[in-house]
Amino acid sequence: LLRLKGFAWLATRNWQQAHTALAGTQFTLAPGRPWWVAIPRSQWPDGLAAELLADQDCWSAEFGDRRSELVCIGRDLDHAAVARELDRCTLTEEEMAGGEKSWEALPDPYRATWDGQGGSRPEGEQSAQSSIGAGATPQSLARLIKMASHDGLREGNVSKKIVEEAPGGLQVDSLLGFIFGSMLGDDADTQILDCEAELRQLYAASSDTGETQRAILGYVQKLVTDSTHAAGLLGRTPAILKALCDIGLLTKDAVLEWHAEGSGQSEPTGAAGKVREAAEPFVD
Repeated sequence: LLRLKGFAWLATRNWQQAHTALAGTQFTLAPGRPWWVAIPRSQWPDGLAAELLADQDCWSAEFGDRRSELVCIGRDLDHAAVARELDRCTLTEEEMAGGEKSWEALPDPYRATWDGQGGSRPEGEQSAQSSIGAGATPQSLARLIKMASHDGLREGNVSKKIVEEAPGGLQVDSLLGFIFGSMLGDDADTQILDCEAELRQLYAASSDTGETQRAILGYVQKLVTDSTHAAGLLGRTPAILKALCDIGLLTKDAVLEWHAEGSGQSEPTGAAGKVREAAEPFVD
């Protein structure tokens, strides 16, 4: 076995993926992002429910998206032996029947280390993502980044870890989309300014900042025209754009280019027209 990569469902951690990696003799098992089933559906990005429920390989009625997917690469592998060793890692039928409370009581050699990296379950009966549902704050965004990271997001290696291509991993644009779609509220412009450090940290991870800026402008459009807070936010579009420019997530040139895309229309129509019309005080 030369290489292994993927993610796993640990019985003792039903709210969070475990990311696995083997290269040569170096093996790591690190905390990953939350399972979607551990996050209230009201906080899911638009379209995710339909996507997951339509894919029987990624979603089950009983366990949601919790599963293990490992890719093994090697030479002259004994596939039967590998399968037997992996099967030894799974719960027995009797253990499965015990349910989550009994699973979480099993020995967990990773608990102390992972809890210290931000992977612990929040106090009370909330899921690992419940505190994020309170809205965008520096603390909730820092927690989200840690949960989405492959290794707890140690200081100094934040950005590059987020953008690694890993099964089940969240890319920067998707993570920003979740923040705009599920965490920003009626005071979105203030929240953006308050979370400057965390948002800049994510933006710095982008492998294509131009594409990320276009994605952000799309998220702004949806936030102010088609969200639960849209009625109060459309008029604050200039303030939201200014806040994003002030913290370096957008450039004025990117906003002008985006705004010009709709300038050919004599009368703005639809969401794109509404948001561009609302943005005119900032563009002017």
